[in-house]
Amino acid sequence: MPTTATVREVFFEDIALILSSPIAEGFLRPYDAPMRLPHALILATAFLLPCLSAQADELAPAPVPQVPAVTPAAPKNLAPPAYGKAQGVLGPVTFGPSVTLLGLPSPFKGALEFRFGQSFGAQVSYAFLPSISYSSTTGKLDQIEGRVRWFPFKKAFLLGLAYGQLTATASRSETILAQPITASVQLRNTYFAPHLGWRWTWASGYFMGLDLGWQFSRNPRTTLTTNADALVQAVQQYVDLDKQVNDAGSQLGNQGLPLLSLLQVGWLF
Repeated sequence: MPTTATVREVFFEDIALILSSPIAEGFLRPYDAPMRLPHALILATAFLLPCLSAQADELAPAPVPQVPAVTPAAPKNLAPPAYGKAQGVLGPVTFGPSVTLLGLPSPFKGALEFRFGQSFGAQVSYAFLPSISYSSTTGKLDQIEGRVRWFPFKKAFLLGLAYGQLTATASRSETILAQPITASVQLRNTYFAPHLGWRWTWASGYFMGLDLGWQFSRNPRTTLTTNADALVQAVQQYVDLDKQVNDAGSQLGNQGLPLLSLLQVGWLF
């Protein structure tokens, strides 16, 4: 690119060429000698103005290209996918039935399950042991329970607390003084049971579960009923029977019991 010094040198060279040209001689005729220099300058300026304008354009800095602004891309969602069935008919709250086919102390249980998002859950259930008989003794079991659960890793593993009431009924028949006597004892036991477990849940809503815990008894109550009259109740054999039944009920009520749900299946909606 030409510099300012180069333009200056070219300017004076062009003036010298113009002054020596035939056109300049016409302006510089003898009879008008005092006017030669002004005429020559006017003529040189007329010829050189276009040249200087073109050279000034060449010396002008080149325009800086405009770089289009780049809009930063939105950050990608790197959150892991939700576990199991994340959305149901009530949005993040899913619910559905479940059954337990192998458990303790009640082997059979029907329940209504809830899961609130990925972190919390609940269950309301009724469990039972059908009436069974052995020798002259008959027994059955009923259990009503509520549970709350926490999923610390938002996956299958859970920590929970159960609170419920266990009702156990046992009856025994004997013949005393030639009379068939039946004595029945009913134990009502309120308990709480911390437990841990797993709920393996699929995206369709189907799940399988396993719970392990221990029931801690509180405030057991025992009730004894009999069809014996006052004469029979005074007999030592009946007194021994009454003591055996009450002792068995108290022992069962005061000791803890395992809380096991080994085979649970259900469906969340």
